[in-house]
Amino acid sequence: LLKQEPISVSSGSFWSGVAYFPKNKITSGTPIGYKFYVTNCTFGGWESGIENRVFNLPESDSTLVWKFFNDKNPLTELEEETPLVANEFMLYQNYPNPFNPATTINFSIAEKSNVQLRVFNLLGEVVKTLVNQNEEAGVHSITWNGLNETGAPVNSGIYLLRLEADSQIQMRKMILLK
Repeated sequence: LLKQEPISVSSGSFWSGVAYFPKNKITSGTPIGYKFYVTNCTFGGWESGIENRVFNLPESDSTLVWKFFNDKNPLTELEEETPLVANEFMLYQNYPNPFNPATTINFSIAEKSNVQLRVFNLLGEVVKTLVNQNEEAGVHSITWNGLNETGAPVNSGIYLLRLEADSQIQMRKMILLK
């Protein structure tokens, strides 16, 4: 979880966050790469890579607390939201992301074609097929409610969204937080 602190200096941006790592997934001194996600933005979130850091976690705890100060306000450096264009093949970032319990997914295709839109887990297994049919050219929108093919809720985590049509493929990363 990440939040922007209300106090900042020099028009900067001060962020703090907390993350939990299961003890069987990480050992003390392991480099951890992480990204910040800001979800309360009208443009669908913000993501920026931060260099790898090494954290020494105590044996009794696997909760990481960090603070980050950026001397530039990230909200002034964001590009405009990508407009939905009906004449191109495009999988747009889901919104909100991270999400709970549902998220909206927009995609566009340039011509009528057979479309597959599927959600995968990080093991490469299909979690949910959202679209598997012929679709007309244009912009399409679908909501995923966080349920798998059998109707059971999926666990919190990172999921991959894959759009395939006319031998073209695009993928996006989604995060479900419960």
